[in-house]
Amino acid sequence: MEFETPLSGSADEPEATRRMTPGDLPAGRPSGQPAQEGAGTAATGSALLEIARGPGGVRWFTLDAGTTTAGRGRDCGIVLDDPTVSRRHAEFRHSGAGVIVADVGSLNGTYVNNTPVDQAPLTDGDQVWIGKFRLVFHAGTGA
Repeated sequence: MEFETPLSGSADEPEATRRMTPGDLPAGRPSGQPAQEGAGTAATGSALLEIARGPGGVRWFTLDAGTTTAGRGRDCGIVLDDPTVSRRHAEFRHSGAGVIVADVGSLNGTYVNNTPVDQAPLTDGDQVWIGKFRLVFHAGTGA
């Protein structure tokens, strides 16, 4: 099933962020299926972020120490090129207890397991929604 979002705004305005509502997100938690073999190779202890749904197909990102920014801007560590995503949408931050996701003032908000959050700790298998992208968090041995 393809995820399509009823959006306001013109499709002719690719630089504009288009608004979504919480009801636009599909229900459910991750299926718990293992990561694709060889797709998520990372250093021991690194957390992984899998873009499981959205334009561009499945992609993987390593969340190393520090902060990784996700957004539509080309300067972001995780570029999510879609009008439903703000230029700087969210940050994934390593803390002493693991990885947290924090919304950085986006128009459409950031959701963890279909709940809107300003900031939330992530556990293995959590789904993070940024615009129409579904990202699945995979905790490393040190995350």
